[in-house]
Amino acid sequence: MRYSPDFETVKELAATGKYDIVPISCEMLSDILTPIEALRILKNISQHCYILESVAGNEKWGRYTFLGFDPKLEITCIDGSMRIGDINIRTDDPSKQIREILMDYRSPRLDHLPSFTGGLVGYFSFDFLNYAEPTIKADTEDSEHFRDVDLMLFDKVIVFDNYLQKMIFIANMKIGDKAAVETESKTAVTRIERKYIEQQKLSSDNTADLNEADKTADENEADITADLEERKKAAMRRGTVAHKVMELLDYSSINSIEDMDKEIDRITALNFFNDEDRNSLNRNYIRNFYSDDEKSLFRRMKKADEKGLLFREKAFLMGMKPHEIPGLNYKKEDFGDDMITVQGIMDAFFYEINENGEKTITIVDYKTDKVRKPEELVERYSVQLYLYAISLSMITDAKINGIIFYCFPLAAEVDCSEEISKFENKIK
Repeated sequence: MRYSPDFETVKELAATGKYDIVPISCEMLSDILTPIEALRILKNISQHCYILESVAGNEKWGRYTFLGFDPKLEITCIDGSMRIGDINIRTDDPSKQIREILMDYRSPRLDHLPSFTGGLVGYFSFDFLNYAEPTIKADTEDSEHFRDVDLMLFDKVIVFDNYLQKMIFIANMKIGDKAAVETESKTAVTRIERKYIEQQKLSSDNTADLNEADKTADENEADITADLEERKKAAMRRGTVAHKVMELLDYSSINSIEDMDKEIDRITALNFFNDEDRNSLNRNYIRNFYSDDEKSLFRRMKKADEKGLLFREKAFLMGMKPHEIPGLNYKKEDFGDDMITVQGIMDAFFYEINENGEKTITIVDYKTDKVRKPEELVERYSVQLYLYAISLSMITDAKINGIIFYCFPLAAEVDCSEEISKFENKIK
């Protein structure tokens, strides 16, 4: 696993004396987990967690989804009674104490990371106006019983990059004197590794106890075994390259398995790929997708492409009520009409005309997971495709006809439409 920034860069940043913390990060593919699924996991391991979306300028959807958990510090204030961790004080200006706290958490802006890498998350209620502008005396009835200030300081962040389909694990490390830098760096890396291992355990069929994973991370400090690291990196790269090849396939030029070979050669020769990418590609993943069977997924997608009805790597953004999302177990009465943002990127979907002359949609999701049985994919990712189906049903009048996983290692089409239909949903 590769961490950024490297140790020498951390030492240089510490030497400037301008910063108190440095965000240490690593990356992995996010095709095995959605932000909503991650939130479900986090709420089971932390009493406090959050999910935030980024939207900048004229973006139609947010590039980043931020999730935080296990806050380092809680800050609240009600009627001048302020609580900072275990300390209680009286104040007429909570913002002064908040600024003082932030002065101990100065962090550099790193080009390879999004603008938010940790910090205070929460809210200032309407009543905070009484501190900021006391002459106004906004004495309103507090029927909702909100605190004037309710903030939490998060030093660990999970970021979903929805454009590049990757996850970024961030742990902020304190830097002081040079002697402490290496120790703090190892501590931050260990925290990242622990979360990385937990993620792998939660998203695979490996049932080893997570406590053993914690023990391994603690013992190894800055390094999980080189063998595990290389295998994970290789699997991530294989998945990324295979998905990109599928995105760039020119179906019009493929009429035989020989044509498929030529198309793979054409795509991998593009400057988009480097030699490591080309060597990591399992060509059989793509070759086995080819089929002469007119009912196969390949032939159906080829026909749709010829008619301009095939769409690949399409992003979506929608609002949903929490209780409508399977797996979160939220109750309608807890949230009322409140909405949360759900977003993602679909590998592919295409339109067809059925025997009744109706336009229908089939959703396709590629998976590189090495599973023993197709049913494992359905169990693992059915919620993800349910959300895809909901989003398409909201923006089109076409009927959702099928929801299919294509599993590269098994060279199999896995229809999970029946499983998803069990959800109480709004799919047309």
